[in-house]
Amino acid sequence: MSNVVAFPSPAARVLSGSTPVWLGPATVVEVFQQKVTLRLSDSTRVDAVFALTSPYEAAQGDIVLAIGNADGFYVIGVLDGKGQTHLHVQGDLNVRASGTLRLSADKAVEITGPEVSLRSRILRSVAETATQAVANFSQKVTELLSVHAGERRTIVDGSSVEQAKTASLTTEEKMTINGKSIYLG
Repeated sequence: MSNVVAFPSPAARVLSGSTPVWLGPATVVEVFQQKVTLRLSDSTRVDAVFALTSPYEAAQGDIVLAIGNADGFYVIGVLDGKGQTHLHVQGDLNVRASGTLRLSADKAVEITGPEVSLRSRILRSVAETATQAVANFSQKVTELLSVHAGERRTIVDGSSVEQAKTASLTTEEKMTINGKSIYLG
């Protein structure tokens, strides 16, 4: 007994014994929790279950690879998707690489959590623009804090205090101190 495969169009009906099996691209027209309604290439609508190894959430308009027959249809691949893939685990998750671990995205990379920690022997941050917005911010540098800037502007709504064992302020050109009262000594 042999199997016969026919490819008359992008979709194929594979004859295995006497039960025809449909295999080909399909469009997602409706999304439910674990099921989707698909429009096959011949415009037939069928309900299908996702049978993917990755946890993909389909979106309307996705083009998927489907297989099925009268007993049921399954989505076995995503050809052109606009949905999301979610990885959710119970407990802790560790990702480790013996080389370099890279995370990248075409739009943005977001890290969200009630507490986020970065630990490293050397930390480099390179950006065209950086913005920080926090309620309270503390830094503790045990050796040298060095800032090199083209210009610097600091605006403090309340009071500003700097304290040091010794301090010096040097300018190449003029220095302006402007205040209602200036106390020295």
